[in-house]
Amino acid sequence: MCTTKTFTKTNLLTGNETLEAKTLSPPTREGPKDKEIPDICVQSWQSTDENKNSHTNLDHLGIDMCSATKTALKFPARNCVLRRISEERIETQKDDGKLKPDDKSARRRKQSLSLDPQLVLQWAATYNDVDTLKNVVEGTKVDLNAPGVDGSYALHRAASTGSLECLQYLVTKGAQLEVRDKEGSSPLDAAVCEGEFDCARFLIEKGASISHIKDGFTDRNLVKPAFVTKQLLKAMSALGEAVFLCLFSTILQQVCSLDNGLAVTPPMGWMSWERFRCVTDCEKDPRNCISERLYMEMADAMYFGGYSTVGYKYICIDDCWTDMSRTKDGRLRADPKRFPNGIKKLADYVHARGLKLGIYADYGTKTCAGYPGSIHHIKKDAQTFADWGVDYLKLDGCYANPKKMDKGYPKFAKALNKTGRPIVFSCSWPAYQVFTGIKPNYKKIAKYCNLWRNYGDIQDSFQSLVNILSWYGDNQDDMIPVAGSGHWNDPDMLIIGNFGLSHEQSKLQFALWAILASPLLMSNDLRDIDARSREILLNTEIIAVNQDKLGKQGKRVIKNKETFTEVWARPLSDCGSVAVVLLSLRSDLPSDVEAPFSDVGISTKSACARDLFSHQQLGMYNETFIARVNPSGVVMMKLTPICEEEKNIVKKRKGKGKEKHKKSCCLTSC
Repeated sequence: MCTTKTFTKTNLLTGNETLEAKTLSPPTREGPKDKEIPDICVQSWQSTDENKNSHTNLDHLGIDMCSATKTALKFPARNCVLRRISEERIETQKDDGKLKPDDKSARRRKQSLSLDPQLVLQWAATYNDVDTLKNVVEGTKVDLNAPGVDGSYALHRAASTGSLECLQYLVTKGAQLEVRDKEGSSPLDAAVCEGEFDCARFLIEKGASISHIKDGFTDRNLVKPAFVTKQLLKAMSALGEAVFLCLFSTILQQVCSLDNGLAVTPPMGWMSWERFRCVTDCEKDPRNCISERLYMEMADAMYFGGYSTVGYKYICIDDCWTDMSRTKDGRLRADPKRFPNGIKKLADYVHARGLKLGIYADYGTKTCAGYPGSIHHIKKDAQTFADWGVDYLKLDGCYANPKKMDKGYPKFAKALNKTGRPIVFSCSWPAYQVFTGIKPNYKKIAKYCNLWRNYGDIQDSFQSLVNILSWYGDNQDDMIPVAGSGHWNDPDMLIIGNFGLSHEQSKLQFALWAILASPLLMSNDLRDIDARSREILLNTEIIAVNQDKLGKQGKRVIKNKETFTEVWARPLSDCGSVAVVLLSLRSDLPSDVEAPFSDVGISTKSACARDLFSHQQLGMYNETFIARVNPSGVVMMKLTPICEEEKNIVKKRKGKGKEKHKKSCCLTSC
């Protein structure tokens, strides 16, 4: 049992350890909500004796889920088992004196827990732990073609993370090449979408289909242009001329722009700036200082707090992370005191939790806070970020000429492409042009950026939020045509869970950001967030609106200056459904707000309404929807058309003698 152990305080990045004795008890459901333990964690604390009847005993497999001092990064869920969200501590069992300290194999066999083999299978496939994988497959009756607790398959995990050895072993043991996960993706889809071309090559050689259609695309359409490298060409050419040309032709069409296959839906994650700004004195304020500790703790909080499960995956560093000078060879470097292990190690830590790391740079001579800029180091900085394993870049525009951004930002986009690493590119290009009277060329911006800021920074106040929404409504005709899959307008960070918004105002921001198809980048303290704010941020129905595969940005359809009320609407891919927000900007009394179907885009007389905050069906409405809205609040619903009888009758096609039924997917009743 993992109860009385030798306790090791360990820095996960350096491996430095100090030992102390400590008695631990299995975690319970009681305690602060931000440290709530998932079922799987409680399960893995159970001893072999306590759990004989419900789990397979893995003692004989040498699977050690208690001692993880040297491999913590490979198994982030072990931290979950030990209930340490924000601590750099790992538990290890006390050596019984019979084993040599460096006898890792014997140690693993000696120290074991009863654990679900399917869970271990998923971990091993994800982190290319071939020995553990073989032990599980050969020592238990684990089903290779059964999904894990999160709905993913071992083959998908191996393919998407580049675990080639595990992938090869799983296929030889009977894992199915065409198995589909809950999103309909095949293992080949997973490999191609993550740029793991060695895995993709192996799967195709073994007979995986490249013609499988998912969301209207085949794998030949999903290949990321960023991976046009000699290594890729060599690997893909070995597949045969037909397959190679099929894949490469798409790349050739897109390589000159940033059409990198990323940000297919608006990115979701967390960014430090609005909440933590540029606090750099770690002695006076170690908890809120811009440091590796802050980002590691936020990665833990996102992982263990359930945010990554609903789609949040980027942990984004903002300004003030660099040293004040570059290295001798002109490269950026992190502040050595606040990031003693460097960005690469931090990226490894974030990636080990299944998350992605974002970073900040500035196109000008200096960043907004006065740190080194990138204008004379574009290629070098792009390559540095790629070498570190960065997945997302926010490129600001302080200390730069807005007139030169039309050339500078595309230059940086091309430099990112040439690195061969998929990096989401967030631009501040239009924001600086708008405030200097230059009309942004949004078509060009969309060609080179995955997302772009086009207004001022959000502040922690409701008025700041209202100003942004007002500007977006007034300028929506310029912005909506260029928004869509891979290219998004960015009204800035979510400030839900901070100090400036009430509960109703927090709901307002989340609802409108979903309507606008905005990136959902939180800037708050996930370690201490209140329960009601967390509930808003984890609302899967509203997240589904934000991430809707139609990818069409919504708009303001009604603005009543007399009543200070508005109606916003966004078309969805679900059978003609429309997401609608009724908004009141009054500060004193509730308001009755009406949304006529003709204004929001419902073509039928009747529609079913569902409240996306209360998660309740509201019934059928005819021609219009009306609701009472709280001051500075919203009501958000999904309206789904109800088919009219005459629209389902047999109709003759023009110029043809044949008759055909008009197929409809709208509802027949609520």
